[in-house]
Amino acid sequence: MPNHFHLIIYFNEDTRLSEFMREVKKQSALEIRIDIGITNPSLLHAIEYPAKGQLYKLWADGFHDFPLYSKKMVKQKLKYIHNNPLQEHWQLVPTAEQYQYSSAAFYANTTEGLIRTTLYSKYFH
Repeated sequence: MPNHFHLIIYFNEDTRLSEFMREVKKQSALEIRIDIGITNPSLLHAIEYPAKGQLYKLWADGFHDFPLYSKKMVKQKLKYIHNNPLQEHWQLVPTAEQYQYSSAAFYANTTEGLIRTTLYSKYFH
């Protein structure tokens, strides 16, 4: 999706989701900002954020998490995530498997895409 992303991730008990998300946002914002600066520097003004000591801001504060405790819940969320790019207001691709930032193709035919994917059955039996 152009303005957000979905993840199903597994954490052991030593990992904190808030720390993980902080690092994902920090690293991805840096990479995106560098790419914008190289490819179209005039767009940098669109992400300027002269508050809280920041120069730029790409991500909204916070995140929405939904703990998944069963295989049924994982399958339900995976279906939602795979179908998200197909929503009429996005009109990104005709099939979920064609969305390059999705694991849909992996689950349909186990073809690895841009996103490294592990079968959820490894964690939910």
